[in-house]
Amino acid sequence: MTMAKQVNTNLRMSQDTKEYFDQLFDGSGASSKGEFITMLLDRYNSPQEPITIEKVVEVERRHEYNEIAVKLSPAQLFALRNTVLSMSDFAQKQNEVIDSLASFNKPFLYFGSLFEPEFQSLWVRNRVITNQMTTEEKESVIKFNMSAFLINMFLTNLIEGRISETLVTAETLKSFIAKQIADSKPKTATVEYQQFK
Repeated sequence: MTMAKQVNTNLRMSQDTKEYFDQLFDGSGASSKGEFITMLLDRYNSPQEPITIEKVVEVERRHEYNEIAVKLSPAQLFALRNTVLSMSDFAQKQNEVIDSLASFNKPFLYFGSLFEPEFQSLWVRNRVITNQMTTEEKESVIKFNMSAFLINMFLTNLIEGRISETLVTAETLKSFIAKQIADSKPKTATVEYQQFK
């Protein structure tokens, strides 16, 4: 490598730019500032690879027809989450309540509809949190149990007739369930036989 004649050049720049230049020079591996400026000029004049910027966009998952999403206020979240976390065996206790609603457990002189056989498949069973679960799995179970609690409380109040603002009653719900069951059964074809003489 031949040594070119060196000349002094004065550059005026702000203190911030000088500090930035010095930082880049220190990390460049160049043996002199002149060599570093040559590297910068070569890079400036060479064809550049297009810079690709990856942008991560979160797309909200579309909910199925039978799914709902509710955003809770801080107070609503506090009330619901702490209800679910109020007992270490919350899920087990809630599932015991569901199990107790079997029709053969119907108390004497109870005239409501909670113990009707048609309603036994409506209840959402709670999931039990175990020590083997990761933090994310535990959080998922807590959210599931919050939803289960809301649905079960809603259904209890609806079936017991405590929600007057709806046209849905225990009887109309029972009729809907019976129709769903009938519609889901395979249709049997009837074949007419003609007797030939």
